[in-house]
Amino acid sequence: MPTTALSAELPVISDDDPRYAFNILTGAGGGVLLTRLDGTDIVELGTDVPGVHKRDDFSPDGQHVVFVDETTETMWIANLDGSPSVQVPGCDHNGCDNPAFSPDGTHIAYSRVESAPGIFGPAAVGIEVVDLATSEVTKVVRLERPHLADVPRWSADGTKLVIGVDEMDDQANESGASIAIVAADGSAATEEPQYLTDFSLYAYTPDWSWVTGEIVMSTSIREFSAGFDAATEACDVWVIGADGSGLRQVTHVTAGEQIKGAKWTPDGTEILAFSTKVGAVRIDPANGAMTPVPHPDSTGSPRQRP
Repeated sequence: MPTTALSAELPVISDDDPRYAFNILTGAGGGVLLTRLDGTDIVELGTDVPGVHKRDDFSPDGQHVVFVDETTETMWIANLDGSPSVQVPGCDHNGCDNPAFSPDGTHIAYSRVESAPGIFGPAAVGIEVVDLATSEVTKVVRLERPHLADVPRWSADGTKLVIGVDEMDDQANESGASIAIVAADGSAATEEPQYLTDFSLYAYTPDWSWVTGEIVMSTSIREFSAGFDAATEACDVWVIGADGSGLRQVTHVTAGEQIKGAKWTPDGTEILAFSTKVGAVRIDPANGAMTPVPHPDSTGSPRQRP
């Protein structure tokens, strides 16, 4: 792990303590909270780093959590043994978002957002990977408007990333979205991503199960399209194979409900997500049945500690 640190006391979470991580927003800002699976014993994560914290991801061993400080758009790693948080190398300036630990915990993939004069919203978004031991940064893919590469997640063998590619018009409205596969080592950085879905589906925020090999995604990015009506439109969860086969709709929610931020549980048996009507939920990938998850006033879906 990196060594640059701030000093402060942090709560200690034992190795055998199962937890969810939640994002929460309050009048005083926001943060990442850890709670037991029954919703009890809520503690704040990364309190030695000032700012508004979001976009958390557990390391594969469950001992660390990477997160983004929204105020500086930099990334940090909180350690559940109570030691100080450390800054992720290569992300010491604005634009870092959506970090994801590699399967062996040695690298972090993330998105890099770029702006440009005269352009409303992002001008370009790319995916980078940082080696935590050497601080070496690899540029994986970079796309300019109208297409933007974002929200990376790793394959089980650490050789590929599944990403979301959104299509944005001149007014920064979403006009489509797809998920795609890219090589994690940057060897195909100048090539088009391998698209798995049509942009008309609005598939986004993918998560790659390291157990089943399936990719789960949500269509909730449609809420940022022109004319979207949250009171009457529905957004669901879908899954697909990494080769683009087996696309199927998992949930079939009714008008006015959107399912956001779908993520696999570590054992690959369930999907965690956020329903705009129910709150945080566990979803059966076989039949779409949803079970509420005890949680604080979360603003998104939880992640479960490995």
